[in-house]
Amino acid sequence: MSVPAVHSLVRRRGFRFALIGLLLALMFSLAVDSLRRESVTLDEPLHLTAGYTFWAFGDYRLQESHGALPQRWFALPLLVANVKFPSRDDDSWHHPGFLGLQTCQKFFYNSGNNPDAMVFRGRLMAVVIALLVALAVYGWTARVFGPAAGLLACFLCALDPTILAHGRLMTSDVTSAFFFLMSVGCFWSLLRRFTWFRLASSTVCFGLLMVSKMSGVLAVPMALLIFLSRIALGRPWPVRLGGFRPRQICTLPGKTCLAGGAALVHIFVALAIIWCFYGWQFKPSPDWNEACDSYTDPRDSVFDSLGSSRAIFTAAERWKILPDAYLYGLAHTIKYSAQRPAYLNGQYSMTGWWYYFPYCFLAKTPLTLIALIGLGAGSLVCRVARHGSRRRVALLALLDRTSLIWSLLLVYGAVAIFTNLNIGHRHLLPIYPPLFMLAGAAGWWFMRGKRWSRAAIVVLLMLQIVVIARIHPHYLAYFNELVGGPGRGYLHLTDSNVDWGQDLPSFSRWLSEHRNLANEGELYFNCFGFDPPQRWGIQAQPLPSISNPQLSSADPITCRSGTYCFSATALILPSLGRPPWDEDSEHEYRDLLSKFREMEQTSPLRKDDAESVKVWRAFITTLADRQYHRLRSYLIGRKPDAMIGYSILIFHLSDAELRATLLPQLGPGVAGRNQKASCRMPGAEQLPPRRADGESRLAGD
Repeated sequence: MSVPAVHSLVRRRGFRFALIGLLLALMFSLAVDSLRRESVTLDEPLHLTAGYTFWAFGDYRLQESHGALPQRWFALPLLVANVKFPSRDDDSWHHPGFLGLQTCQKFFYNSGNNPDAMVFRGRLMAVVIALLVALAVYGWTARVFGPAAGLLACFLCALDPTILAHGRLMTSDVTSAFFFLMSVGCFWSLLRRFTWFRLASSTVCFGLLMVSKMSGVLAVPMALLIFLSRIALGRPWPVRLGGFRPRQICTLPGKTCLAGGAALVHIFVALAIIWCFYGWQFKPSPDWNEACDSYTDPRDSVFDSLGSSRAIFTAAERWKILPDAYLYGLAHTIKYSAQRPAYLNGQYSMTGWWYYFPYCFLAKTPLTLIALIGLGAGSLVCRVARHGSRRRVALLALLDRTSLIWSLLLVYGAVAIFTNLNIGHRHLLPIYPPLFMLAGAAGWWFMRGKRWSRAAIVVLLMLQIVVIARIHPHYLAYFNELVGGPGRGYLHLTDSNVDWGQDLPSFSRWLSEHRNLANEGELYFNCFGFDPPQRWGIQAQPLPSISNPQLSSADPITCRSGTYCFSATALILPSLGRPPWDEDSEHEYRDLLSKFREMEQTSPLRKDDAESVKVWRAFITTLADRQYHRLRSYLIGRKPDAMIGYSILIFHLSDAELRATLLPQLGPGVAGRNQKASCRMPGAEQLPPRRADGESRLAGD
């Protein structure tokens, strides 16, 4: 097709709307097909339960640090579904404890509700937000770079594994990404023309961002950067207010006064929206009693961790500037952003690494998107270079035009590098819409470039389709070819990057297809997630396990040969903040084996003596726990015999391999190759080479 014909086609509004409709329909189909195949992930029930309690009881004690908007949105279908909530008179409600898990489990599984229907409806609401993200990406890209760029950006957003992975889950990440783009975009638009409508749009989007996620406050420095760039470039500020004469604000004092007035409007509207989403009540619930009610974490311990910034929160509490639940959620976010267990490429840490999120981006972003981002940036350089002697003017105009993109990338990217909260690639989601916009700028090559450039873009788009076709429906576990693909992803990142407990249905199907496993020994399964495996018909022994009937100092292995199944996060277990095995662990383990022999000789088990039974039970439990961690250390460096959805790893262990792994005198020097907690994962640097037929068998598709 000739360039003029392409121009003519793209200019047709009907063609653009039809293509966008097809992309959104495809995105919806892929997301729904994927979410129907997967079990509920760890965080989703927490958001859904909290959202329901917001609507039904006006109670905000659960999931305070994630913003009320997404949780209320996901829970909307429950209001017409006649669901039953567990009693709010017991201690698990008044003192929710860690994440409020007990209340969530009762709501999902012990109250007569249909958990699958609840999850499906909530996830459909999440998909709606993902579709809005794709629409917003098209709209802002078309405004900055033109309709061809908008279509290209929309295509990349609709078929991106990161957006598809989290856009179908009931979490706040995609919602915050949407309102980051809308808030910054509307303010960018307001600075180009001040009107009542643009002011209202900017203030409302900013307010909704503030109740989407606690990181929404980052929109303030983003807006400040855009405003300062307009000041530095000397751009006039057109004002078109109904009932007033149109005018141009050109002086610095005039712009400053107008911006100050707009800032005050933003603050007051944001405060009103926050109070609205928290029911216009200061206390977390109407019947809150300080003596017998609490948040998921003790309030005093959270606020005491703030240090010098505690005074700001105390003042806000005294003057009741914000609801107490919102203040607590913000303090909770600050506390756990300072220190959180993390895992990266064989390393463990409690404070993370500055390069964690850059690594996540390079490992989990399709190479096709990275290439198109490069082409988009290159097109901007070429546009400036074509102006010859007026390059400086063209560059300044381009900086002004693209400030929506670079302000969001610069601020959010800088914060991501310096934060200690290194638990998931999903926290980078707000930078993806502006990256899609930048990649959309590559449409310039298609519209005005040579034949080879158009061919290159077409090839990259086709490869993007191949990427989605190969990973579907396991979007959460996507890793690109730079790190060996999804089959090796769990060695680089864990938790929501690859395994969030989503593949229980696939694992159940795999077990039904391999019924002969019962003849090959015991079946063990250690799962990371919220959904009980038994609900999917998975009958396996948990780990650590005490299942060896011949257990003695002569045969001190607490488990038996058989099939060992681990979800990837349970295998890596980053929550400990340290490797599963090191020199100290080895010394402790050898001492336990020596103590086993001594106890059999000096104080053998007497089943009729309660104290003897208690002592031996505690000792064997400790031994089983140590062997479990030693086994994990070995299996991390061993190639799985099969994989389910890239997130559940299957290992067939014979008695000889089990004994060689768990008995030091027979082992291949496990202690010798393990290092201290600050070092790389034991065995990770000695991974076996890939097989010619692929990394491992993938089941459950």
